[in-house]
Amino acid sequence: MKRFFALVPAFLLSVQAFANAPKTTTLTIDSSKSKFDWAGSKKIGGAHNGEIMVKSGTVTMGEKTLSAGVIEIDMTSIKNLDLKDPKDSGKLVGHLSSPDFFDVTKFPTAKLTILSGKDLGAGKHEITGKITIKDVTQDITVPVEVKKDGANTVATGKISLDRTKFNVKYGSGNFFKLAADKVINDTMDLSFTVVAK
Repeated sequence: MKRFFALVPAFLLSVQAFANAPKTTTLTIDSSKSKFDWAGSKKIGGAHNGEIMVKSGTVTMGEKTLSAGVIEIDMTSIKNLDLKDPKDSGKLVGHLSSPDFFDVTKFPTAKLTILSGKDLGAGKHEITGKITIKDVTQDITVPVEVKKDGANTVATGKISLDRTKFNVKYGSGNFFKLAADKVINDTMDLSFTVVAK
């Protein structure tokens, strides 16, 4: 009996700690409404943009901010949006999908992993995590805006990456001797809209 009463305080402390633990909710990403808009440019003139669809994923919302998540990106869905001629657009997408760039046959998915988040107020947040492209993983810290849209939670933001760190070196002036008008800038932008429910 004495042993029982000795265990009671520890049990009560455990119950209190559980009750005071941060509340989290895991949301499923709606892949039909989620995407990454990409943009790349040349050193002298010329730029292209398009989109890549999200394949699947989940995000976890803490009491105030995004606290975790894994977002799988379908690299086989690369589209071009700025070229009006279907032949030109198809040629560009084919090149981007090739081993010169993202080699989507060998690496059909990329992944964004959210490890933690910070609430900055007024719907603004900062997430810390990792992004994996062509099986190369780099750390990222990204400003994100999170808002409610009916039953959905919508997160938007932009990631600026040095593509050469993911073994995407084609046309880089830092790795090849090229005429200035042939150089493709190393920085590419991925603006994302992720809808979860």
